[in-house]
Amino acid sequence: MSWNRLLTRDQGFAPRFTEKLCFSDSTVSFRGYAAEVSMARTIFLILFAFTLTTAAQSVRTPEKGSAERKAILGALRESVERDLKQPVVFAVEHFNVFGNWAFLAGSPQTAGGKAPDYRRTKYADAVDSGAFDNNIFGLLKRTAGKWRVVKHLIGCTDVCYATWWRDFRTPKNLFPYTE
Repeated sequence: MSWNRLLTRDQGFAPRFTEKLCFSDSTVSFRGYAAEVSMARTIFLILFAFTLTTAAQSVRTPEKGSAERKAILGALRESVERDLKQPVVFAVEHFNVFGNWAFLAGSPQTAGGKAPDYRRTKYADAVDSGAFDNNIFGLLKRTAGKWRVVKHLIGCTDVCYATWWRDFRTPKNLFPYTE
């Protein structure tokens, strides 16, 4: 029965009928217009609340020196130092946080501001052949209150994170570029 028929003057605003609505494998019966309006109102309120919750979250960059920024950079630094077998700091170009996800793009550096020594790393051959850029891309997720590295890549010569939003089911707007 269509909404137009429900609101005709012949039937008034509370007609007596049984309307069956199908949701997946189940059929639910509602009696009268009031039950349908109540259900429609409930669905509307749920969707509205979801929209407000999603809209309240936006991509942001943690303040320099904030505890959140230090925790994210610290988690990434630990993973990268293990990979490069030397201490590093980051020159950050992009730093985005959305909910429990964080994305960073930048370059690893020594404390003196120079590129790390890649000669004793798994990246040595790529550096020697010219198929290496001194960059870092990191994806982190906050789990149980702690930031953990989901993936990091060093030396990409293209946009290696372009599909991460799909691969890891993250918010797409976390990244500066996506496919």
